[in-house]
Amino acid sequence: MSAAKIAGLARPAATAAFAARFQAEGLHNAAYRVIQSKLTLSTVGIGTYQGELGQEHDDLVVEAIVEAVRGGVNVIDTAVNYRLQQGERCVGRALQKLLLGGGSGGLTREELFISTKAGFVPGDYGSSADKEAGMRQTAQELVAAGVPADEICEEFKHTLHPKALDVLLAKSLNNLGLESVDLFYLHNAENQLGMGVDKPTLMRHIRDAFEWCEQRIVDGRIRAYGLATWDCFRAPPDANDSLQLSELAALAADAAAKVRGDGAEAGFQYVQIPINLGMPEALLSSTQRLEGPELAPALAWAQRHGLSVFSSSSLGGGKTPAHSEACEGHALMEGRPTGAVRWLEFARSCPGVACALVGMKRPTNVASNLALLKVAPLEPEAFGQLCDSVFAS
Repeated sequence: MSAAKIAGLARPAATAAFAARFQAEGLHNAAYRVIQSKLTLSTVGIGTYQGELGQEHDDLVVEAIVEAVRGGVNVIDTAVNYRLQQGERCVGRALQKLLLGGGSGGLTREELFISTKAGFVPGDYGSSADKEAGMRQTAQELVAAGVPADEICEEFKHTLHPKALDVLLAKSLNNLGLESVDLFYLHNAENQLGMGVDKPTLMRHIRDAFEWCEQRIVDGRIRAYGLATWDCFRAPPDANDSLQLSELAALAADAAAKVRGDGAEAGFQYVQIPINLGMPEALLSSTQRLEGPELAPALAWAQRHGLSVFSSSSLGGGKTPAHSEACEGHALMEGRPTGAVRWLEFARSCPGVACALVGMKRPTNVASNLALLKVAPLEPEAFGQLCDSVFAS
């Protein structure tokens, strides 16, 4: 983007003020949660993964983001590879309207929580609509920046090399028009295990990336970091693609001590996991080691150890998830918007979920998702009753 970059990061007082303003206008008090970092976040957030390419689609996404934020959503999630970088660019255009354009209503950068991701080698719709050609071009750029070619896994698909992360974060900040982001994820790190990388090598890659992230915290370009995942926290602990949160937390603690000194709190504070009616493993499957032989679901582990969790694919990735009919028609869903919004209610009501992410494009999508913020998520006891009924059906 050519405009000057917007400075700032989400702040506790500003995010609390954002929530209070919309609560006074009719959103439920429980539509927001105060997370471990003391930030107040909407329980529904904007995802930017799916969708076609082209100006018409981009314009719809931009307007959806603007309307969602003006309606009370303050969490925006994206990634450098989403829609050949257009996902980030749409967020950047929306932020220009929200923060710098006329009629911004006094909204500030400090009220918004913005996350992005890197790991996949992205194409670039700005130069080519051919995804594979764009990926090859970016891979060449990474090699020119000092990334060993053999650390760009399987035909330019993935890398966590620190010099690659330098390039990809710079692209993200340029696309977003921001000086810094609140959260930077390593994106689907476990994918390397299917690309000829063994588990010890992957853990070294993650260790080096964590040290890079800690340095970016020092530089002020990110506030915190985490892992955005698909399989690794839902898989059984002995599966090849399983990663253990306890081991990752230990790597992060070592990285923080090495970069910022003994006693520094690690910036590893977030994880993103797919959670929906058809993929409830983070809630129900004991995959993460506690002490000794004891295991717990990823959500329970995160709650116990102070990690904030964002649910991705909250509606099932565009496909009707299993158990959807049982959830939609359940008596506990009375008083809530109908249809797929009730699937979203399941995700945002999961104990330990800070925010449920969902893509928004059409005005009807935005309106129905905002309507959910007018009611409280299910209380833990009611949610347990819902799960007992739905997953027994």
